[in-house]
Amino acid sequence: KVHERFVYLPIHAITNQKGRRVDPQGRWFNRMLETTKQPDFRPDGAPTPTAKSSNQVASTLDFLSTPGSINSVLEPGDEIRRLELVHLGSRFASADAPNRFSGLSGPSIERGYLGPQSWATKTFMRLNKRDISGHVYYQMLLGGPRRTLHFNPAESTAVIVTCGGLCPGLNSVIREIVMTLTAYGVPNIWGCKGGYKGMVEPGKWIKLTPDVVQDIHNRGGTVLVSDRGNPPHSEIAQTLKERNVTQYFVIGGDGTHQGAMSIFKCTEEIGHNCAVVGVPKTIDND
Repeated sequence: KVHERFVYLPIHAITNQKGRRVDPQGRWFNRMLETTKQPDFRPDGAPTPTAKSSNQVASTLDFLSTPGSINSVLEPGDEIRRLELVHLGSRFASADAPNRFSGLSGPSIERGYLGPQSWATKTFMRLNKRDISGHVYYQMLLGGPRRTLHFNPAESTAVIVTCGGLCPGLNSVIREIVMTLTAYGVPNIWGCKGGYKGMVEPGKWIKLTPDVVQDIHNRGGTVLVSDRGNPPHSEIAQTLKERNVTQYFVIGGDGTHQGAMSIFKCTEEIGHNCAVVGVPKTIDND
């Protein structure tokens, strides 16, 4: 059962799989160590496991799978629509900085990078055999590391804000963003206290580092103190420009994201090169 749907797998895809062990040189293990900051439990003097050669087969499933055209599963009347993202490179000069994210290492690097055509398609389905009407399937760009970055991390500044009602996991999200930005090499990471209202009071922002957020996932609520209410979006955009913020992470619900989109439009209007990243959360299922 995969993603709440039953699928068929070739029997040798199951029997030829290795045991459920984590490759200590793999991307998943390195990602876990980086985000959780767990210590190295190998005995003193123990040799470091050697990385697999890059020409080895990634897995049995990779070996058995073959690329297929999406056209082979479409029925007459079906339509594919892509949810395109705004790319800052189409408006502002891009740094085209090489990605030196420390969470990627070993032979998994080449597989870990995603290209401009890395799309995920909504599940294809038919209600029954008599369902011959056309369906609309959406494609969304996969999140993940790219080979080159629009911003140079060493020259970047990020701000995180939580808005709206409290819900479980907010501190975990804040912690993960800080840890990931640090792994990318971003030196300045700020937390805005008090929701959107705090965005126009940068003097109350707090500096966020891995040491500061190390254990916040064990607390309830949000260390950034969420709040409701919106000052003028143009004022928030102007504050982002004055503080040279290049990455703005907004954690909130539907109203919060409507505000984030308005803020992004305001940053474009004043010519400020800033990525506005929405992180969806809700406590009232909106």
